[in-house]
Amino acid sequence: MTGAVKPRRCILLFLRAPEPGRVKTRLERHLSRHRVVTLYRAFVEDLLETIDRSGFSLQICYCPPNQKAMVRNWLGPDRQYRAQSGKDLGQRMAHGFATAFGEGFDQVMVLGSDLPDLPLAVIETAFAHMASAGPVIGPSTDGGYYLIGFCRDRFTPDIFSQIAWGGPKVLAQTLDRISAAGLTCRHLPPWQDVDEHDDLRALAQRLRWGRSSAPRTLACLNRIEFPDDTIVKKNRL
Repeated sequence: MTGAVKPRRCILLFLRAPEPGRVKTRLERHLSRHRVVTLYRAFVEDLLETIDRSGFSLQICYCPPNQKAMVRNWLGPDRQYRAQSGKDLGQRMAHGFATAFGEGFDQVMVLGSDLPDLPLAVIETAFAHMASAGPVIGPSTDGGYYLIGFCRDRFTPDIFSQIAWGGPKVLAQTLDRISAAGLTCRHLPPWQDVDEHDDLRALAQRLRWGRSSAPRTLACLNRIEFPDDTIVKKNRL
């Protein structure tokens, strides 16, 4: 008996070239540009280690488009790279999905890059939901989302139009667009991405308590003093 054909699955990792002053700029209110870039590199490298364990196809979608050499030199020549294309994040994501589906993938997700301790189980659950339902989305705690995925036959690029990108209503507006398209969205567990200094402190606490793993990021965070460092370290004794 012939078994069922497994769907072709692809992760689109959206990231920026690690240029000083162009990544995680809100963290520069408290940290030097050099330290912010070092942290961002660690975020991506820890997340890539998790993705590599999954066995799913991966495309690294980078911006700006003229920095392929920098990104390739950073993450290695044996990966697939694709420049992001579009005027805003919505257009860039829509283009990424359309391109991946055009290459024959059945299920595709876009994943943010500031999720160093995201568990592999979340990615696996997202693909499992796509197999039996419509779109899947991972809400972030700041009103946006850290992951969004579609099956080929339930994708429409209009979902990414008329969104106030970077604002607190990105998730709500996206869910409205999904509903307007006649689709029902499955939700993943909320996750805290890293944009502000408080996000960084929360990440440090998670990693120091050992509730998740991101060794490169933890090594960087252990060189940063937070107001509650004394309490965290004391409680670990």
